[in-house]
Amino acid sequence: MGALFGVVGLPPAASQPVIARMQAAASFRGDERTDHLGDGFAFAAALWPGERGPCLVSNESGSVVAACEGELYNAQDLATTLGLPAPAAEGFAVVPALFERHGKDFPRLMNGAFTIALFDVANRTLYLVRDHAGSHSLFYATSGANVSCATTTRALFAAGLVKPDISAEALDGYFACFAVSPPDTVFRGVMAVRPGHTAVIRDGAASEYAYWPFDACTEDRARSESDFADELRSVFVDAVKIRALHPGRYGALISGGVDTSAIAMVLLQNVPPGVLPGFSIVFDEQAYSDAALQEHVYRLPGMERHQSLLTPEAFREGLIAGAEHLDSPVNDVAYVGMYKAMELVKRTGLDAAFEGEGSDEIFCTGHSHGERSVQRLLAVPQWLRRATFGAVFRGMPWGPSFFDKARRFGCRLGMPTHERLSTWAPVMHNPMRTLLHPGTTVSHYPYPQTRYYLSTASVRDPINRYNYLLSRLFLADDLLYKNERMAAAHGVMNRTPFVDYRLMELGFKVPARFKIQKPTATQDMTKLIFKKAMKGIVPDPILERKKSRGFSQPTSVWYRGALKNFVGDLLLDPTSKTGSHLDRGEIRRIFDLHASGTANLDYHLNSLIVLELWMRANA
Repeated sequence: MGALFGVVGLPPAASQPVIARMQAAASFRGDERTDHLGDGFAFAAALWPGERGPCLVSNESGSVVAACEGELYNAQDLATTLGLPAPAAEGFAVVPALFERHGKDFPRLMNGAFTIALFDVANRTLYLVRDHAGSHSLFYATSGANVSCATTTRALFAAGLVKPDISAEALDGYFACFAVSPPDTVFRGVMAVRPGHTAVIRDGAASEYAYWPFDACTEDRARSESDFADELRSVFVDAVKIRALHPGRYGALISGGVDTSAIAMVLLQNVPPGVLPGFSIVFDEQAYSDAALQEHVYRLPGMERHQSLLTPEAFREGLIAGAEHLDSPVNDVAYVGMYKAMELVKRTGLDAAFEGEGSDEIFCTGHSHGERSVQRLLAVPQWLRRATFGAVFRGMPWGPSFFDKARRFGCRLGMPTHERLSTWAPVMHNPMRTLLHPGTTVSHYPYPQTRYYLSTASVRDPINRYNYLLSRLFLADDLLYKNERMAAAHGVMNRTPFVDYRLMELGFKVPARFKIQKPTATQDMTKLIFKKAMKGIVPDPILERKKSRGFSQPTSVWYRGALKNFVGDLLLDPTSKTGSHLDRGEIRRIFDLHASGTANLDYHLNSLIVLELWMRANA
């Protein structure tokens, strides 16, 4: 956890106060700052007291300077390979030598959660790097030959090159997709680095470079299921171990699912013995609480229980507090549970927490069955499906009836493939346009990043293509992003073994038939290969139980009961921030439909609530 800041194109006298303003705007990410003022560029990195490893590094001649934030788990191996002395094995000290050896491909070899701003002095070129899966975020803006970059958009605005101006196109994308996807952001003039990419900027002109050839992964149909399971077990165990060996006291989030259970078991069995603090969220509403599933893990020898009861009032507080730490809104109020879990981690005095994000997108979870349900009809040519289903079903109704569900199914059949694959998780597809303020003109197509990633994907199984897209967009833009921001809000580092790039590459070599099959009365038949790999590590009762849903919060109940007035006051207030961008009549209609019980629209309300709270805190 930390932050980096940088400006290029300003003289030293002007750079220093700019850097100071940027750091002050993101002081919650660290208050110990180190600076480097060079010829026409300046970098700074911020840490909390006690964090280890140099985050502002350069080569001996000063021709390569880098500001870094996050964690690097294979620094020792990289230093050995490069023939560097022992001090270079700490933190990001290897970065300049890596760049000198491998050029702009240098991040490919780094295993960690990080962002880097590197300046090649001789070539006057700035390289902005985001880790493979997108665990951490990096924003930048250009104005002529001047460039600013920062870990947070607030810090970026403090540099003064760009102002916080929200675009209608971004709001359109926010409602149509998981979130606003890089390189776009919700703000005009502000760009974000894609996961596994480097933004290369010279003379104010930016280009993208994909240093991670994740798109080249394709199914290996010659290997057996057992062979895949053996290698997955080895890579997964190592991914957990190298994160556990990184400095800092840690615990583990416990959801009750196989993913966090597997992490906890590896930590208990493969790192120095001791007590492993576990952290979980429970509810009074038993239909939503996974306390019974979590109990399987807490009973294990060496586990220490830390549970937080999430009440409606605590949820409301977390909604507001968590929104202040989001650089962009996300279509997902699950950040509240993460905010409260990380609050508990910090209160316990720990520095880091392991969490299980990423497994669903690599190994296929329940929502993949939705895509499976349409695949038997995909043999019909797309032009014919679009001419028939697409002509009849022009929108996705919001109702819960069988007829509404059938219309949604028909609508998806008529969509282009890249559009259908983008709309299983998002909440507002066609109705989104009615939400924009009357008279708003939107010319921007809301799915450009879907096209970008699918156009280069090498996986062939339809389910693998769907999950590949999720790993590129939903995982990075929503799940990893919000988790890192909620952890940083409390000065905690979240560690995510499933997004180890080795595990992700291997996971998409596995044919879909080894991951997911038709569900049975007792088995959801998802993550089959991972469960096979964990046989003997995770107890059979945990592997074999059927978990009907991921982490969910009782918002459907609360928005009609304990939080009804809060939601109504927030969204229907004549002075609401969203009211200047969205149609107030449509917002009221969504609220009334849900509050009256006519339709279950808590997901739609979540999108509006997060946007309103985020705009109050950031816009």
